[in-house]
Amino acid sequence: MDTLGMSNAFKSIQLCGTAALIRTALKTSTTFRQSKCLLDTFRSSDDAHIATLSNSDFTTFDTPAIVDTLDKALAHAFLPDLKVPQFRTMVDSLDANLHENHFQKQIVDFLLLAYGTFNGVEFISRRMARWRPHISSNANSWWDFCGAYFIQMWCADLAGSPQCVIAASLKTSLNGWCCSRRFQKEQLRCVFGCGSKQDCIEHYLRCSCVELLWQQLFQEDWGEFESRLAVGCADINGRVRRAFFLHALFCAYNHFRHKEGGFDFGICRSTMQFRLGRLG
Repeated sequence: MDTLGMSNAFKSIQLCGTAALIRTALKTSTTFRQSKCLLDTFRSSDDAHIATLSNSDFTTFDTPAIVDTLDKALAHAFLPDLKVPQFRTMVDSLDANLHENHFQKQIVDFLLLAYGTFNGVEFISRRMARWRPHISSNANSWWDFCGAYFIQMWCADLAGSPQCVIAASLKTSLNGWCCSRRFQKEQLRCVFGCGSKQDCIEHYLRCSCVELLWQQLFQEDWGEFESRLAVGCADINGRVRRAFFLHALFCAYNHFRHKEGGFDFGICRSTMQFRLGRLG
């Protein structure tokens, strides 16, 4: 897939994803506006009672994160490239016609007219800037245009791989794990049992327990930070291997962050071996 094709593919995903979020917030969700009002009150007022957040509207999984995501979509900031001055007017006009058919299509049609050219390589490169403090000095020379390498890896190197592997690589690179730091909650522990109180991707890609898991599974060094994101590994087999490992790590993280009783290294290693084996 060439760069233009990649950009068009990302643009299509961006448009439809944003339109779906807007439709969800305005039409599908029955609690979004009430939940947002409660959250705003709780965050801005010292007088807001904690019981405010214990009603049935907040029994949904990760409600604050969902409300924030929908609110950003409505505030034309779901993705950085969506900068449309008349966007709020468009949302208000759609709000008055919630019962019309093809509601989401109306949003996509509007965005197609209002959008500027979306460059997928530039967008990914900007999102990857968050990792610059952690990469090696050698990677600094090419990190400004690393988006091209990430897209090449996802579209070509991992072609034919299970979609869950590609998705896990995307989620890791774009800071998409459900970590405490991402949701601005208090960080209490590393779920992999190293003793750190950091719950964020930056830590897990440096965690001594995770590094030991890699070494025991593959009997080789995990490499610099950019190699742990897979893209920085010069050998294609190394990139693919690391992408599959990130998928297994992502699944293990989601399991152990909900597990009571602490982390068990042996169980984690066995679980990851089983998952990697199933993926081939």
